[in-house]
Amino acid sequence: MTPLRQKMIREMDLKNLSIHTRRAYIAAVTGLSKHYQQHPESIIKEMIADYLGLRAIVQKFLSLSSMVSPTYQCSSYCSQMRHSPTVI
Repeated sequence: MTPLRQKMIREMDLKNLSIHTRRAYIAAVTGLSKHYQQHPESIIKEMIADYLGLRAIVQKFLSLSSMVSPTYQCSSYCSQMRHSPTVI
């Protein structure tokens, strides 16, 4: 397990998120990472917006809020974790 994933899981533990929310957040970050073939730490907000736009076109049957929330939250966590000291 990567240090970023460990840190993300630790942050989700501290926030007492449900297992379903945790899975959605991790899946969203994994999807972004696979799409851009980059480490999640190197993904910027513009890339996330482009990814969400692409998904909206490809998967019209999903509501935009069902795509935005987990992805935005995961990118927010990644951004916070990159710029904050490690929680012990």
